[in-house]
Amino acid sequence: KIQSRELDAVESEARDAATAGHRRREAVLAECSALKSQQAGRLTMIIQLQETTAEVMERSLGDQEVRLQEINTDAEVLRHQLAEREAAIMNQRARHAEEAEAHEWQIRDMEEESSCLARMGKECRGAMQEEEVERQQLE
Repeated sequence: KIQSRELDAVESEARDAATAGHRRREAVLAECSALKSQQAGRLTMIIQLQETTAEVMERSLGDQEVRLQEINTDAEVLRHQLAEREAAIMNQRARHAEEAEAHEWQIRDMEEESSCLARMGKECRGAMQEEEVERQQLE
């Protein structure tokens, strides 16, 4: 009977140990499940954050592309205006050069006329002096 009680006690201890082990195993599994659930929640949040970040970056990139297009358009307009102004300046320079050349010809013509008038004036004075000399001789 003593052996039977001892055997019952050992069996009871073994069952208690098995039950405790089973409970510990279930507690560990429950804790693992909770950790997996937390980890899944965190991963879901990270994925949502990355998706939101990607959407924001796409919008920002789209805005930057639009702004770049506007800048390129403005630059093209400015290049066109610059080309027009350069052409106008070249035309104005050409007109000024033509006007300057025309003025030079006018100045040369006036100098020639002045020179001619001076010669004629000398000739007239000379002729008048000759007439004066002849008149004095006649008197």
